Amino acid sequence: MIKRMGLFQRRQDLTQTQFGAYWGKKHSPLMMRMPKFLHYTQNHRLDLAQ
Repeated sequence: MIKRMGLFQRRQDLTQTQFGAYWGKKHSPLMMRMPKFLHYTQNHRLDLAQ
């Protein structure tokens, strides 16, 4: 098993909601189409101090 972790900085022209939507709705399906890719997990930042 190979595990990879990455941290990504949101572009200033995207809201937190738009950034999360991109990674959840556009990037995830791309990753799952890769051959032999069995599991993909995303952990998103929570803004608790609002």
